[in-house]
Amino acid sequence: MRSVKDLLKKNIPTVLLTNSSLLYRADIRRKISEFDIICAKLDTGDERSHRLINRPMNGSPSNDMIIKSIKKLKEEISERIMVQSMFLKTLFGFTNVKGEVLKRLIDAIISIDPDVVQVDTPCRPGGEEFVRSLSINDLASTGDELLRYFSRDKVWIFGIHRKSRRIVKWIDRRSLEDRLLNLLRRR
Repeated sequence: MRSVKDLLKKNIPTVLLTNSSLLYRADIRRKISEFDIICAKLDTGDERSHRLINRPMNGSPSNDMIIKSIKKLKEEISERIMVQSMFLKTLFGFTNVKGEVLKRLIDAIISIDPDVVQVDTPCRPGGEEFVRSLSINDLASTGDELLRYFSRDKVWIFGIHRKSRRIVKWIDRRSLEDRLLNLLRRR
């Protein structure tokens, strides 16, 4: 990390986006503590939903261990933690935007007490055909649910300007073919 900061030679904040699966390791937490901001992924508050959404391989930390690890990281580095949660629905009826699944996720986020909660939905094709993005209205409603527990400056809703609540229009002039080829190159 120091070599990256030396290369930049500017006061540009460095941000790490992590899937949180190795945060249980003290050596990893120590190494990433040099980042200015750490954005830790947390999509669920329970093991069943964690397995459905993230499909961890055998031997991976449990969802409870991930939550405890993010809390530990927050204790160690104080005020530089964001939690990014991906909200979605599936063709077989599962979603993490309502009911007990959402309540357990919110409880987990509250227990972590991050500086920012990022409310996201898949914006490009994922690894599974049955996963669907939320509509902008459903995403806003999910953000509103989080706003019952966190101040407006702590909840960032993807695609919605956080003050005006207007939908962000993304401009992409490339053809669909170019976008698909670019996506395939990244996979």
